Amino acid sequence: MNTQRRFLKTLIFIAIVLGLELIGRIGYLFVHKNLLLKKVPEKMESKISKESPIGEEYTGVIRHIFSHSLIIYPQKASTDIENIDGYKDNMLTVEQFKQIIQQLYENNFILIDAKLLYSLDESGNIYQNKLYLPKGKKPLILSVDDLSYYSYMKNGGFAHKLVLEKDIVKTEVLTPEGNTIITDDGDVVPIVDAFVRKHPDFSLNGAKGIIGLTGFEGILGYRTNWKGERGNIEQQHAVVIADALKKSGWVFASHSFSHNQVFLNG
Repeated sequence: MNTQRRFLKTLIFIAIVLGLELIGRIGYLFVHKNLLLKKVPEKMESKISKESPIGEEYTGVIRHIFSHSLIIYPQKASTDIENIDGYKDNMLTVEQFKQIIQQLYENNFILIDAKLLYSLDESGNIYQNKLYLPKGKKPLILSVDDLSYYSYMKNGGFAHKLVLEKDIVKTEVLTPEGNTIITDDGDVVPIVDAFVRKHPDFSLNGAKGIIGLTGFEGILGYRTNWKGERGNIEQQHAVVIADALKKSGWVFASHSFSHNQVFLNG
């Protein structure tokens, strides 16, 4: 009798062990199939590309070009001895920039909105979108740094501010002769705007570029950092220009409030 009981207990123990192993295997297969083998999608089509993909999907390199404000009068910049080295290292002239965008256009580049490239899901995860371009085109992201027309630039042959004329953003410029004029080719923004009007196939859906603003000496040539009524008036003018820029395909980004090293070091 004792022998039979021991044998029965052994069978029960083996059955329990086998049962647990079976449950474990089933659980592993479930997790492996439904979780471990489930990959985060590398690409997720943007809403735009799903609704109206244009041309072909582009999977190559995406280029980025960057510029500061442009020197209109090189001869004036050359006399600004205190800042001439910085101009040589960091700035382009109007004529140089015009040549650059013409060459980019001739080499089949097209301006795109950087926000087309990625999407966020409800959990904040980032996904790469598929990018569709007209056949033969190569994507280009343009960014412009500062665009604040700092006080140190006043003797460097630059524009003084962006202004609005007949709903078109232009530049206010002080000539070497001391005359204030309004031009449509005094900096990156009006030059790109005019080029896209002439060559609409240089822009995907009207995209232009990214403007990385600081704030310590205002924005767009307006001293929004001033206190009191003067500052309020400058802010109102700046808002009008900013709204016009956004409407025409430009987007804004933060360049940090100033160039202070604290923003680099954290």
